[in-house]
Amino acid sequence: MKHFAKLSAVTAALAVGGSADVAESLYAPNLSYRTGPFAATGIPLMNGQKDYIEMLNARDGGIGGIKIDFAECETGYSTEKGVECYEKTKGEAIVPHGGRLGLPGGLQCACVLLGRCVDDRELPCEPG
Repeated sequence: MKHFAKLSAVTAALAVGGSADVAESLYAPNLSYRTGPFAATGIPLMNGQKDYIEMLNARDGGIGGIKIDFAECETGYSTEKGVECYEKTKGEAIVPHGGRLGLPGGLQCACVLLGRCVDDRELPCEPG
């Protein structure tokens, strides 16, 4: 819920005629898999996601004028590495893991992280 509150605060400040001082950027980590057994699908998927975020930042100035800070954390399609990435970035992400545009590092990782998201009171991880 804290991420929803952050996003709501940013939206409210912008709507009231405020500035983007509330947040300089929206941090959106991506649990990627450019290596490992599914690299053949992970590489073009991650390239497309990165390109889309760069296009949003260039064309629209991000979301509501706030740039998206898109960082990848390589999982190699490994559940253990996916959990490590989640633990490293969970407190900073405005869009939690799974807030990426698909499964957070694979189905098995998604199943593990869904439970952690609930326990940590994060916004739900989105299944692809």
